[in-house]
Amino acid sequence: MKFEVDGICKITIELKPEDIEKVTTAFAAAVEGNTKLEFINASSQKLTYSIAEAGAMLGLSKSKSYYAASHGQIPTIRVGRRLLVPRREFHTMFSNNTAKK
Repeated sequence: MKFEVDGICKITIELKPEDIEKVTTAFAAAVEGNTKLEFINASSQKLTYSIAEAGAMLGLSKSKSYYAASHGQIPTIRVGRRLLVPRREFHTMFSNNTAKK
């Protein structure tokens, strides 16, 4: 499947046949509404963040980030000696908290 947007860019996407209609519809709607599109290469996406990275996404300083992690306010896992924040749990936790308010 190929898209061209006013000669500005060309995008080639490999899709399963059952996904082509959904993606075509979403892409056309986004282009019509001048919506910002974000394309992510899933294979290059990190599975975890450092505590400082996760805290920065929340607007926290490094010390406040470590405090929040040590008190269970930021989800963490231990890998060897490193304390990491799992990306999926982090985004789930904060998207759920946002939806409740």
